[in-house]
Amino acid sequence: MINNKKQKNITLSFLLMLLFCYPIFTIFNKKTFIGNIPILYIYIAVSWLVALIFLIISAEAKPFKKHQKNKNE
Repeated sequence: MINNKKQKNITLSFLLMLLFCYPIFTIFNKKTFIGNIPILYIYIAVSWLVALIFLIISAEAKPFKKHQKNKNE
């Protein structure tokens, strides 16, 4: 598998589109509260935070070099 930042960002974009689509929102749009906060708000905040963490990790990751040249050669 190719370790490519562009490929990771595209995958993350598709994952976010899936997480923030209407049918998924309807699953969490209930009259259920966790600590007086609606569960939909918690879902949005947590999924947004996880997406930011994955984006930061993929942006800071160094590309994998398959063949590294030796300096002595």
